[in-house]
Amino acid sequence: MNRLRRGLEFLAVTTVVILVFLACTMVSPGTEEEPSVRASSTPVASATPAVSTPTSTPSPEPAMPTPRCTPTPRNTPTPVSSYTPPVRKGSKYADVEGERGVLNEREYFRTAPGRNQPRVYRLEYHTKLVILDQYKSEFNEIWYRVAVVIDGKTEYGFVQASSVDLGKAKPTPARTGPTSIGDGDTSIRHGEDRDGDGVYVVVLDPGHGGLYYGASHFGAIEKNLNLKVAMACKEHLESTYENVLVYLTRDSDRSIDPVSEVDDLEQRVRVAIDCGADILVSMHFDADGGRHRGAEGLVTKGALNEKSMALSSLILENLEKLGIENLGNHKRRSERSRYSYPDGDYMDGYLINRLAAEKGIVNCIIEHAQMDNEQDFYDFCDTDEKLKKIGIADATGIATYLGLSRKTQ
Repeated sequence: MNRLRRGLEFLAVTTVVILVFLACTMVSPGTEEEPSVRASSTPVASATPAVSTPTSTPSPEPAMPTPRCTPTPRNTPTPVSSYTPPVRKGSKYADVEGERGVLNEREYFRTAPGRNQPRVYRLEYHTKLVILDQYKSEFNEIWYRVAVVIDGKTEYGFVQASSVDLGKAKPTPARTGPTSIGDGDTSIRHGEDRDGDGVYVVVLDPGHGGLYYGASHFGAIEKNLNLKVAMACKEHLESTYENVLVYLTRDSDRSIDPVSEVDDLEQRVRVAIDCGADILVSMHFDADGGRHRGAEGLVTKGALNEKSMALSSLILENLEKLGIENLGNHKRRSERSRYSYPDGDYMDGYLINRLAAEKGIVNCIIEHAQMDNEQDFYDFCDTDEKLKKIGIADATGIATYLGLSRKTQ
């Protein structure tokens, strides 16, 4: 009997040991990678789309992306430094070989060619410099590598060619205002979806923000109006139409670049690039001394001109239905003769147009109304309800251009 009892006890202990061993070696549910499961492209909401890192949500079946409040960009844009470089002026020409020139405006002195490169100084107007070499940035802008004498020491860096007058101080070409080019062919549609995934990516750019107020009239500030219109446009596109993702270059009162308003414009285009934008619409209100009324579109030149005009014209047509006068489309040539397209035509004078077009993104700038005109302001701009109607009009024009289908209820 004792032998039988000891045998049963040994068997029980052995069984317990085996069960404990198996429990320790088993993989906990959800910890093992399943290569057969595809990642959904559903974006995760983020309060700061310009700097957030994209994430994905596991899903057993591929699903169509569903827009949310503020989608995360597909890639992480280049971070922007808040360092403000000191202002300097070159005292004399550097004692090196090269063509001499002078700056025709204040210009950042950088470590490499490109607006997103680190700034060392901000050189004063009429600083003397020597041209050592010439480069092109990723946006096909011409940059010079130069030598500058700063505080008695020769330093080397990069400046934009458009800011330099070569040889003797030649006069800078006169500023030229935008030229009216009428209405676009609104039958041009479905030109985008550049990655062919069946989803249209729209980037809305509420102009200004942060330190850059834009126009200010009748107690209103343009940057705030721009943001309200963009938010209304985004909400209407996402809630009304299928297969569309909408991103904002800013979703609060902030600037994209904390140092330079000019470089801020490039950063806005970089957000569109990083989001994989099919179209970019920059939203503004105009102010021209109160002499005019109405909305106008500022469109790109070059290869994307027809599409840019079609997009702008469709938005203007829907704004016109609200009673806003349609002033048509305008384009502006670059003020710098050294900025020209391969065919010899002057580049776009508006940086948003030029840089987006260089990356193949159809774009336009919409000046929704003249906020310094009393009638325009109180008819269309003085309440959130009116601004929302403008945003919906923008969304309708964008949806028509892209051929978006309405959601089924």
